[in-house]
Amino acid sequence: MSLMRISVRPFARGRDRRNALRVVHVGAAISRSAAFPYSYACAFARLAFAFAFAYVACGCGTPESAPTPTVEDLTYRRLPSGARIITGSVHNPSDEHVQNVQVQVSLFDASNARVGTMSILVQDIAAGESVTFREPVDSDFDVQAARVRSIIVM
Repeated sequence: MSLMRISVRPFARGRDRRNALRVVHVGAAISRSAAFPYSYACAFARLAFAFAFAYVACGCGTPESAPTPTVEDLTYRRLPSGARIITGSVHNPSDEHVQNVQVQVSLFDASNARVGTMSILVQDIAAGESVTFREPVDSDFDVQAARVRSIIVM
């Protein structure tokens, strides 16, 4: 039985990203303590990869996160004066005070095509409370609707 040393490096170049690892060096082992028989090394690498994948997939080792704030009653309106505004409220369902929440809003035209985005900053949301917001739409497009794209807690 020959002993081999295998070095493995991450590989994700070009279009073929299916092969996440590639063997970059296969050579004779320098010492018995640092080497495994080749078949054991392959089995060990596969087993280590499977455990790492399962560990990441289950979310083990990450602290439980607090519930994410939610946007409620998001409304796009065109006022009689011609001004366009977005109103709504951000609810904090967690037991902790949230300092800043950035709400990313997508803007849509009459054919439901996305024509832009805007950010709304909502500050100081107490635990279990809601804070309303009112923000003017600054877009050159004929915006007809708005939807929440994402919520970022800062």
